[in-house]
Amino acid sequence: MDAERGNAVIGMGLIMLSLILLHPETTNAATFKVRDASGWRFGVSNWPSGKNFTTGDILEFTYTQGCTP
Repeated sequence: MDAERGNAVIGMGLIMLSLILLHPETTNAATFKVRDASGWRFGVSNWPSGKNFTTGDILEFTYTQGCTP
């Protein structure tokens, strides 16, 4: 009886681990730095061209404090 319970716990653990590892938001998430050759500024309209964004992606805006557009 205890061996069956142990096998069930191991089986459930493996299922949960595989669900975590194969979850689409964690496996497909990407970080995109929003900028062009001059860095980030307002009006960078062509930056998204050729990029495919999905749920869970991170858009990173890096800027120098005190700069104005």
